[in-house]
Amino acid sequence: MKPRPRISPELIEQIQQDIATKEASPVPKRVRSEAHKKYQREKQARLRAERDELGLCRDCGNPKPDGQTRCVDCIQKHRQYWQRYVAKSTRQKATE
Repeated sequence: MKPRPRISPELIEQIQQDIATKEASPVPKRVRSEAHKKYQREKQARLRAERDELGLCRDCGNPKPDGQTRCVDCIQKHRQYWQRYVAKSTRQKATE
């Protein structure tokens, strides 16, 4: 296992100064209209409904086991996300 490189206090101070003096980006963020957001939600709902009718995973479109809404890979991913969420929320409740 490689040792982690150490950062000097001078470099940390310079980075903090650079961040503090950095100006806001002149390019505005891309803002999506409410109509566009509604269109995207409806499009995703249609896609999920089509995949459900065809017996495919609603997330990725791969074949799924009978009686499930997701394929095995998506079930595992979703389970990992959920476990991280639960762990994070329990840590936050413990600090309160």
